[in-house]
Amino acid sequence: LTVGSFLGHIFLLSVVINEVIYLGSARLALALSIVLVCGLFLPALGESAFTKFIYYLAAVYLGFLAQMFVWSLIILLAKLLLPISSLVTLCADLSISLVVCIYGIFHAQDMKIINVQVPIAGLSRETTIAHLTDLHLGPIYDKTFVKKVVNQIIQINPSFVVITGDLFDGSMAMANDILTPFNDLTMPIYFVLGNHESMYGISEVLRLIQRTKIVVIRNSILKIPQGNLIGIDFSYMPNHVLDQVQLLQPPKNEVNILLYHAPYRNLNLLEANNISIFLAGHTHGGQMFPMPLLGFIPKVFLSGLHSSISGKTHIFVSSGVGTAGPPMRAMTSSMIGVITLM
Repeated sequence: LTVGSFLGHIFLLSVVINEVIYLGSARLALALSIVLVCGLFLPALGESAFTKFIYYLAAVYLGFLAQMFVWSLIILLAKLLLPISSLVTLCADLSISLVVCIYGIFHAQDMKIINVQVPIAGLSRETTIAHLTDLHLGPIYDKTFVKKVVNQIIQINPSFVVITGDLFDGSMAMANDILTPFNDLTMPIYFVLGNHESMYGISEVLRLIQRTKIVVIRNSILKIPQGNLIGIDFSYMPNHVLDQVQLLQPPKNEVNILLYHAPYRNLNLLEANNISIFLAGHTHGGQMFPMPLLGFIPKVFLSGLHSSISGKTHIFVSSGVGTAGPPMRAMTSSMIGVITLM
């Protein structure tokens, strides 16, 4: 992170100043990088209002730095076609990045309820699932945020709730009662592990969850009144979810709901293994410009509902409730997915 930040600062200083990199720029880039990284890791030393505030400033600056980098590249390309002065380059880069970041901070706090209807063969009764993912509880998203999410779920009143990973951010130790607002829900809640649970420590995550009514499903099939829930732990191995599904052998002619943190592109193979619908997150919908543009590429399941060729198997990818890194969103929204199986 420090090296990447340093190189990013060097690039930006050379572009916006439009000079050959010199020792002063390198020292400034190194200093900014060290401050940024220290701010992001400070909450690991202990939870306090001060450490959370410094983390928030560092996370916002990280977002601003990323936007400066993106818009610097765009302006560099524009300079190949137009005579743009260094002053215009600097003003344009700073102003556009600042506007995008300010918008992103406020937009990230606007949680959307996304309703999706999915036809499922063999379903005995209509079922509504509230899909949560990527809450990233930590220095920015705390117990107050959990209460806000729970209040939304109470209004939705689904058949049950699923949380498909990254419940925690992993950047700081959490209070023992951080998840207790989930106990106010009357419907069942199911959870599978994401990549950030490994960063935080799976044993600590499970300890905090034990204080709640949340049911953890780990590489197994859980029978519920609406069908079967298949929950699989996250892995960075590209075919892990398919391998685990094939090991578990979901029953034929039953409604099989797959819960896994990250999307898997080959829905036809999942259909061949009797999966009815797959609920995932991890992508954040790209979170900040320009990453959401990747969603226009075919077979890149960045967010939304997608189906296999036959239409028998579906995947819903949520852009998530919280944010990772910068507390910003642009071209995508924080969401709670409400999936109605019909």
